[in-house]
Amino acid sequence: MPEGITSRQYVLGFVFTLGAAALYGLVIPLIELTYKTTKSPVTYTLVMEMQVIVSISATVFCTVGMLVNGEFQALHSEAEGFRLGKINYCMDVLWGAVVGQFYFIGVFGVTFMASSLLSGVIIAVTLPGTEVLAVLLFHEKFSAEKGMSLVLALWGLASYLYGEYHSYLKLDPPNYMTEQQNKPEGAVHAHQSINDL
Repeated sequence: MPEGITSRQYVLGFVFTLGAAALYGLVIPLIELTYKTTKSPVTYTLVMEMQVIVSISATVFCTVGMLVNGEFQALHSEAEGFRLGKINYCMDVLWGAVVGQFYFIGVFGVTFMASSLLSGVIIAVTLPGTEVLAVLLFHEKFSAEKGMSLVLALWGLASYLYGEYHSYLKLDPPNYMTEQQNKPEGAVHAHQSINDL
């Protein structure tokens, strides 16, 4: 247990961390459910509006929490203690927020175009991927935890791809003759001449 932390605080931190992970795990499938149950057509504009609403809600929630706990006063001391300087601290916070927004736009987009499962798989693979990049680019140590998270992420990706492959094999092959019979006569001849090439 870390120094200066009581066992009650440690247990609360553990429970809150698990709760946050479970809540985040529910967000993406609930967004997909929203897409599927909406009465109006789901367009790019609607996806972006949902992204804006989620981002504003999260910002308000975090800002209120920081105000209640007096965390804004700690930002100055954090910037002072940042070993690369105050300006780099501000740039780090700013670009972290910008990249985070692009990240969530990608999550919403993949959920919209494919599924929340694929979105979750991509997230699970990119997290240990960033650890590998930190090892390669910043020469961090490749610990056992990083190796285990990478193996689990790759296992999840392989399982997803294997499942998708088997789902693809169960699909009926397209019946080209039926499709050609439903086309106008000129389209059938054009299709046959393309196949003859």
